[in-house]
Amino acid sequence: MTTYTAGHFSAKFLSTPVETQIPSTFANYRFILHLAIVRTPNVEAVEEEDYTPSIPASAMDGALRETLASFGASSGMTLVAQSVTTFQGQGARHGTFSSTTGQQFDVVAFFLGDNREYLLVAPSGSTYDDLATSFTGLP
Repeated sequence: MTTYTAGHFSAKFLSTPVETQIPSTFANYRFILHLAIVRTPNVEAVEEEDYTPSIPASAMDGALRETLASFGASSGMTLVAQSVTTFQGQGARHGTFSSTTGQQFDVVAFFLGDNREYLLVAPSGSTYDDLATSFTGLP
C-alpha cells in the first residue's frame, strides 16, 4: 500500500498513483480537477474538484447525481444501482458500476464544504473498503 497526498486529500492505494491536474470551466463555474489513479492491478482513483464560485447547497445532490452519470459515460461502465448515503458524515451518492468484463466497482461522490467535490472509485470489496477507510480530505 502507498499513501498518496496531493491536492486536498490523502488516501492509500495499492501502488503509486499517477497524478493529473486539469483546469476547466463549465457554465459560470471554474474548477481544477485533481486526479490520482492506479490502473494496475485494479483501477483505483480519487478525484477532487475545486469549484469557484461555491456550489449552492440546493444544487449539491443534483451535482452528485450528474457526477455519477458522467463517470459512467466516461468510463464505459454501466450503472447498476445508485443510492443516497453518507460518507464520513457528509451527504453522498453511492453507485455500483459493472465493467465490460463484469467486474463490480463501488463509486462514491460527496462534497466537503461548498466548493470541493470528491469521487472515490475502486473494485467492490476490500479494495474499495481500504481506499474509502484511508481517505482524508485536507484543507
